[in-house]
Amino acid sequence: MVSQPDVFCFRFDWAVGSMPPPYHYEYTIQVEAGQGMITFIPDYPSEDTPRWVETFVVDEPDMEDLFQLMAGKNVFRDSWQRQKEATTGGSQTWLEVTCGEVIYKVPPDLEYTERETLNEVYDAIRSLIPRDTWEMLVSRREQYEMDHE
Repeated sequence: MVSQPDVFCFRFDWAVGSMPPPYHYEYTIQVEAGQGMITFIPDYPSEDTPRWVETFVVDEPDMEDLFQLMAGKNVFRDSWQRQKEATTGGSQTWLEVTCGEVIYKVPPDLEYTERETLNEVYDAIRSLIPRDTWEMLVSRREQYEMDHE
C-alpha cells in the first residue's frame, strides 16, 4: 500500500460529446483538503449560460480509498498512450491530480485500453458527489433543456 502524501487534491472535468444546444452539458469536480465542489454548466459555456456550483465534504477514508485506487491504476505518471487520430463527437474527460509536490495530468485523448483502465477512477470521483446533489443538478439540467428548446 502506498502512503497518501499530505497534499492530495484533484480536478476532474467531463463534457458530453458534440450536441446541439441546449443538450450539451459539462461539469468540473474539484476536491482539496476534504472540501469538494462541483461546477455544472447545462449548455455550451457562454456569458449567458448559468454555472451551478455545489459544495460537499469528502471524508478522509474516501480520499484514502481514491488515492489507493489511483495508485493501483497507475495515475501518478507522466506518460500516457494517446490516440493516433483525433476523435469527433464523443465525451471528453480531463484529470489533473496534485500528489505531494507533483502535478499529474491525464489527457482526454487516451488510447482505448488506457481509457478503460481509468473508468473505475472516474466513477469513484463521481461517487464522491452526494446522491441528492446529483439528482438536483440533473433535474435542473432537464428543466434548462425544456426552457431552451
